[in-house]
Amino acid sequence: MMRKALFIYNPIAGKKAVVPQLDYLFRYFQGNGWRLYPYRTTGKEDDLFLVKLLEQENFDSVIVSGGDGTLHRAANGILRSGLDLPLGIIPSGTSNDFAAHLNLPQNIESCCDVIVNGKLAKLDLGWASGSYFINVASAGLLSDIPHKTDIAMKNVMGKLAYYLKGIENIPNFRAIPLEIQAGRRVFNEDALLFLVVNGNTAGGFSRLAPRASIVDGKLDVIVIKPCNLGQMFGLFLKLFKGEHINDPRVEYFQTSHLTIDCPLHVDTDLDGEPGPRFPLEIKVLSRRLPVYIPKRILPSSRRMVSSGELF
Repeated sequence: MMRKALFIYNPIAGKKAVVPQLDYLFRYFQGNGWRLYPYRTTGKEDDLFLVKLLEQENFDSVIVSGGDGTLHRAANGILRSGLDLPLGIIPSGTSNDFAAHLNLPQNIESCCDVIVNGKLAKLDLGWASGSYFINVASAGLLSDIPHKTDIAMKNVMGKLAYYLKGIENIPNFRAIPLEIQAGRRVFNEDALLFLVVNGNTAGGFSRLAPRASIVDGKLDVIVIKPCNLGQMFGLFLKLFKGEHINDPRVEYFQTSHLTIDCPLHVDTDLDGEPGPRFPLEIKVLSRRLPVYIPKRILPSSRRMVSSGELF
């Protein structure tokens, strides 16, 4: 019996890498007993359409080719339709932070093999005031860079386009007042940036949350306090090295539930997509999203998923 999978792909993600591979993808899955039903992402209207499509059709799985934003939309479609469909990931975006945390292969052929021959693991998912996020919720400095960066620039320069756009915006940024409450922990100060992360990678910073696991029922919270330009660049260097969590300008903790408020009109971000307005209620949905992962877990992934945590 053929498996029936909705195949969601973003034709402009990354360097448009998936488009020349479409024939290979259909041939591979068809040869392994899967029937793909393609959906080409078009924009904001994707969200509602995906929910209706998933509700109306009897799919066995959802496969996504794109970056974190495309994954974000697919996960929201699955959850809002009330379904519990396994998610297969073929990372092809400018930033593939969630896939990086999962140690998924870098090439399309190997990712297809993970979906067909890998294992399923139920992974944690974030929830922020009615919307779901797979990897990160944020606001403040650099959090809106994915929205401001030109698509053509991203396709030519990749992640470097984000870094250059971020440097361009740093001199004009001002700290924002934040009130963060997580249990007995209260943060009521100005901040340059906050991130609530599910995995350990965001914005290309691969060691952003060194204690993070996407099966521990917790989210990692990082708050960057105000500092001058020289201190900021030094702090970003620490972020690249994963040496920032003990810096006095950084607040870092883990929690399963928190609220964040800001009196100013500040945009928020979920997985590189525009997020809800303040105040935010954020929580983790433990083991809520089934995802195909490699059979052989790489050493750096063992903390993320152990054999006892698979289906």
